[in-house]
Amino acid sequence: MKKNRKDRSAPAAPEAPPAPEPDDVSAQWEWTRGITGIVAGVTLAALIAFMAGVSAFARHGDALVRDMDRAVAGVAHEQAIRFERAGDYAKAKEAYLLALEGRFDDPNARSDALMRLGRMLRWQESPEAGLPYLRQALADPGHDMAIYDVLCEALIAANAHQELVSTARQYFDDATKAKDNELRAQAKYFEGRGLLALGEKEKALDVFIESETIRSGGLGACEAGILLYGMGQIERAKGYLETCAYASGSSQSEYAAQLLKRIADGS
Repeated sequence: MKKNRKDRSAPAAPEAPPAPEPDDVSAQWEWTRGITGIVAGVTLAALIAFMAGVSAFARHGDALVRDMDRAVAGVAHEQAIRFERAGDYAKAKEAYLLALEGRFDDPNARSDALMRLGRMLRWQESPEAGLPYLRQALADPGHDMAIYDVLCEALIAANAHQELVSTARQYFDDATKAKDNELRAQAKYFEGRGLLALGEKEKALDVFIESETIRSGGLGACEAGILLYGMGQIERAKGYLETCAYASGSSQSEYAAQLLKRIADGS
C-alpha cells in the first residue's frame, strides 16, 4: 500500500469530475520497444480480440504469451488514461476493461486502473456503476491511500451510509499505521458524514470535533460548526465556523461564511 502525499493543509473542495485534457489521442495503439512491437498499430477492437487469444494461451503456461499478456495490460492502461484525459470516455472504459483482463508488471497498476475506471464511471454513468471497481481497488494489496477519498465520495453520492462509516474507519486505521495526521483527520470527516446521514447527530458531532482536533481548519471544523449552529448552540458553533470559513473554496467553507454573516447580523 502506498502512502498518498496529497496536500491537505486546507480543507479540500468537494470532488469534481476530472476535466478532459487536450491530447492527440489516436484510435491506434503506440508501441515503442520490446515485445509490445509485436502488435504495433492495431486498433482497439483488434487488440481486444488479440487479448482474448492471449488470455486463452496464457492459461496453459506459455512464458512468451504471458509476457505479451503483461505488455498488452500495461499499454492498455496507459492508453485508457489518454482516452479519459481527452474526454473519450467510451474508449477509455473499453481500454481500462481490456487492461484489467491482463497481468501487470507494476504491482500498483491494477489498483490504479480499477480506481481510475471506478472514478470515471461514477461521474460519467452513476456512483453505483463505479463502486464495484472502487471496492476492488481498495481490496487490491497494491492500492494507494488515494483510493479512500475516491471511494468515500462515491459512497456519499450513492447514499451508502453504513458502508461509508465502515470504510472511513478502515481509512483511519490505515492512516494511523502510515502516521499521517492529515489523512486521519480526513477519515474522521468521512466517518462523521456517514453517521450524520444515519441520524446519529451526537456521534457525528464528536467525530467531526475529533477530526478538527487532529488537524485544525479542516472539513471537520466546518461540519462541526454547521451542526452546532443547527442545534442552536450559536456561540460554540462560531469558533468552528471561524476556523474553516475562509480556508478554501469548498461548499462547506462557503456555507460556514454565510452562517457567520447571519450570526453577525443577528439573524
